[in-house]
Amino acid sequence: MSVGLTLAAGTARAQALPSLDRYLRAGAAHNLDVRQRREQARQLAADRAVARARLLPRLTATATYTRNSAETVVPVMDDDGTSALATITPRDQVDAGVGLSVPVFDLSTWSRSRAATYAAEAGALAAEGNGFDVAALVVQAYYQYIAASAQEASARRAATVAGEHRVVVAANLAAGRASELDLERAGAEVARAHQHVADAALARANAARSLRTLTGLDADGSAPALPSGLDPEGPLEGWLGRVHALPDVRAEEAEARAAEARAQAALMEYLPTVTATATVRTTNAAGFGDDTTWAAGVTAQWSLDAAVLGQTRSSRASAEVARLRAARTRRDQGDRIEDAWNQVEALRAKSAAAEAERQAGARAAVVTRGRYRAGLATQLELIQTERDAFTAEMSHIQALADLAAARALLRVYAGRMDEIDSYEEGPR
Repeated sequence: MSVGLTLAAGTARAQALPSLDRYLRAGAAHNLDVRQRREQARQLAADRAVARARLLPRLTATATYTRNSAETVVPVMDDDGTSALATITPRDQVDAGVGLSVPVFDLSTWSRSRAATYAAEAGALAAEGNGFDVAALVVQAYYQYIAASAQEASARRAATVAGEHRVVVAANLAAGRASELDLERAGAEVARAHQHVADAALARANAARSLRTLTGLDADGSAPALPSGLDPEGPLEGWLGRVHALPDVRAEEAEARAAEARAQAALMEYLPTVTATATVRTTNAAGFGDDTTWAAGVTAQWSLDAAVLGQTRSSRASAEVARLRAARTRRDQGDRIEDAWNQVEALRAKSAAAEAERQAGARAAVVTRGRYRAGLATQLELIQTERDAFTAEMSHIQALADLAAARALLRVYAGRMDEIDSYEEGPR
């Protein structure tokens, strides 16, 4: 069954609701949660660059100018026996130097660099996984908007039918063929139908607000028809085959590797560090030495700190927690896919039953209307039959929307968003 609601009137072709694919792309690009996660991932990438830089040679340069109150010079004898003046303190003193420090052996810093690399990978994957979560919310809001639009249209049709019936009852009352009670019942049905219109309009407005919050796009335009296909999905095993490749799973596994690297870095604190250094210095206050001098050396540093033992134990425990969290995430993602697959199967059966109920209710309403016009059915029978038909139609609309959303959610949860069938631009 095709159910749609035209929201823009007075034109030959109403403006169409943007497609699901467009909403998904807008959510991935503009959603605030997604953007926040991406910035956090960039921050972790910057932290990785900082950690790596600590393993690289470090170059420093200094320059100093000093204005002294007086110049100090002393006579000295050159090798050839001539006398010369040596400047001990010039009035305008200039000193410059360049130093190079190279980490030769520092396993703790190297392990921290590995941890930062894994943490940056985990951050990028977590941002991608958050995009999947937002996509799931967009899917639910999108199909709820379509369902609410269709239900509002159905409620408006029911309100029109109830109003027409009240006119007939009023005419029968004037002709003496109906009672005041009949007219009141007809008026109550009109009011009840308007309540359904208000409820559906509220649901549509809430869904539109959710879409705007999630994607930044307004939900204006005629809603497309809900898909009515009841074909089964593929075997469950096929949907579970890519659990290990899901972003959330890979993010937790990367975070576990980062925790293990941090634990290794804590253990490496027991090992010495070796650093090579070289410096070059030049000055115009060399005195009896050369203006330019250089030096090179190697420094080994080894420290024993009782706190390192506690830190090592804490880091090992954190690594174990991270490994367990990764295993739990892998399990939860598989369960979520299985739940979504089961939901699709249940909603297929529910949609088929709802369609049968809708058809039966519509046929019963037609028969009862004919019997009522012929005087063979009471007003209460007509009202009850109309209510049953309306309820069945509303349930059928919701079942189709739930099934369409469940199929899309199954693909989101399984990491197969490229297989989501999006609606074409424009009403069908």
